[in-house]
Amino acid sequence: MKTDPALQWFYDYFDDVDTMQIDKMATRLADDVVVRFGNDPILHGKPAALAAIAGLWANFKGLRHTHGQVVSNGDYASGEGAVTFTLHDGRTITIPGITILERRDGLVTRLSGYLDFAPLYAPPEAAIEVTEPDFFVFPA
Repeated sequence: MKTDPALQWFYDYFDDVDTMQIDKMATRLADDVVVRFGNDPILHGKPAALAAIAGLWANFKGLRHTHGQVVSNGDYASGEGAVTFTLHDGRTITIPGITILERRDGLVTRLSGYLDFAPLYAPPEAAIEVTEPDFFVFPA
């Protein structure tokens, strides 16, 4: 739910991510950004973060974030949500997760995403189905 003006920066960040334009993403990150996805190694600095994100994006042709509950104390925000990935073969897979963002001077200094990317790499015959959990899906 995108209703809290104090969280607009959080939602704007994900709107830019959903365009999958790495140059647009770069304008949101501080030079000293720290990035971590799940239990992957921590990435330090904008070049490493952008390279990892571009590498991840190469695995699919589109994505869209849906937000559930998001909490913030100003420059820190964390929220539950789900990402719907459109794979190169046309399949879509929705994976729930949690994201934490911190910022300084309007730029993201910490990006931590906790979701299971395994379904993205499963063969089509595995028919893995992951959907948005009911606990954060709000009526339209």
